[in-house]
Amino acid sequence: MKFSVIIPTLNEAAGIGNLLKTVTRLAVGYASEIIVVDGGSQDKTVLSPKSMPRCIP
Repeated sequence: MKFSVIIPTLNEAAGIGNLLKTVTRLAVGYASEIIVVDGGSQDKTVLSPKSMPRCIP
């Protein structure tokens, strides 16, 4: 199975790391992509996805 997960964010620095870890764990063994789309966050939301493995900013 192949799937994409699109996660829209806005000022989610406190929770995005845990969400990405959970989605990544669930996607193991599948052809998948996780796309994080930021809506102009004023906090450090954009830094969390960049720290994940295999991240292409």
